[in-house]
Amino acid sequence: SRLFLDYYKEAPVRLNDSSTRIRYASPHWSSLRVQTAFRHKGSGSTIHMLHVSELAKWKDPETTMLSLRQASRMADVIIESTANGQYGQGKYFYEEWTRAERGESGYLPLFFSWFSNPLYTFEEGSGRYVRWSLDGLSKYEEDLISTHGLTMGQIAWRRATLADECSGDPDAFSQEYPASPGEAFTRVEGQRVFMPMSDVRRNEMRAERYLQDAVPEIGRLDWNPVPTLDAHGQCTNREKLGVEFVPDGGGGLTVWRRPIETRETLRFVGAADIAKGVEGGDSNSCAILDRGENFIMAQWHTLCDASLYGDYLARLALWYGAEIAVELDGVGTDAIRKMLNLIGGGLVWHQYKQQVGVIIEETDFGKWGWKAMNRHSAVTGLQEIIRTDGWLDPSLEAWIQIAGVVREASGAPILNGMDYVACRCILAHVHRMMPP
Repeated sequence: SRLFLDYYKEAPVRLNDSSTRIRYASPHWSSLRVQTAFRHKGSGSTIHMLHVSELAKWKDPETTMLSLRQASRMADVIIESTANGQYGQGKYFYEEWTRAERGESGYLPLFFSWFSNPLYTFEEGSGRYVRWSLDGLSKYEEDLISTHGLTMGQIAWRRATLADECSGDPDAFSQEYPASPGEAFTRVEGQRVFMPMSDVRRNEMRAERYLQDAVPEIGRLDWNPVPTLDAHGQCTNREKLGVEFVPDGGGGLTVWRRPIETRETLRFVGAADIAKGVEGGDSNSCAILDRGENFIMAQWHTLCDASLYGDYLARLALWYGAEIAVELDGVGTDAIRKMLNLIGGGLVWHQYKQQVGVIIEETDFGKWGWKAMNRHSAVTGLQEIIRTDGWLDPSLEAWIQIAGVVREASGAPILNGMDYVACRCILAHVHRMMPP
């Protein structure tokens, strides 16, 4: 670039330049190197400044980045890349971006949308502007204008680039010229479950508009007072239990709205997808819905064993006064048992609660919780929510995952690893089953 050439001319005295390396003489005794990302590049080096380019397209990013990171432990590191989906070759970059967004790494996530580039527009009155601004606005284009303040010149540029450089493929445009991180990772291999994508993106932009004026709280919930347990693990001071919110960047709990006082029964409901809690595996995820405002109030997303997460769910249920449905599948029973032991069955969901005269004992663990008939039925409720803008969900992580859910050869949705999606599928189903 011109800036680099200007710097190059004024740089210290150089020694033995080559096409891949520039060396500087005394007193610097340093060098600039350009290398192709391959296997153990960087091993044995001491790097003081590292620029990683197009990480999402590397052949073996795990191996190469492991070597580079050992060589650059005291370095400033910049990783820049166009996204390349959530799976396959682009999976590593997607996971690194997600970890940075969650605050789980030392990297600062910076996203630059296509419309932040002042060159990506057509001058009003120009031939290209006239050619690509004749048609009326689509709903997605209206959302772009209302959410991000785009001009008609930018809309015309987008239309032309979509047609000429992306073969008319909206997913390809979203990957190469994304409007948000969620769009960047939407390209998938296979048949999408949640269609059309315009509905998903419309809901995502609703979340973005909300987050422009709202800053979520990140933290955890602590018991106050702490539960007293008997020899069987039953809480003996339930009537005195309370919880308090504690700010904690690593707590896993994201709160968009705190609890409100209300006399309405069944106003708040939650749903939880329980994971096995093994290192490198899926995370547990729970979302709380305000059924009166059709708004997702909070989500608690973390990796831990099912029993401990059941403890977290008990705190969340008590804080919001929310009845929480836990997936009854394997380790889900451990979380349900923990909730029942701590707070009893009043805030733990089971499908028989709506049947007059039916009473389920707290010890009858197999009848508590939620269980889908199959994966097809599990996604039906969430599909309806997305199509009808049924609730406002501020979780951008959830919308990224929703855009990436595909079907296997049999047609069944692939929900493994889709923790945010799974808990919202349960939430939508339970919300639909409960009385207005």
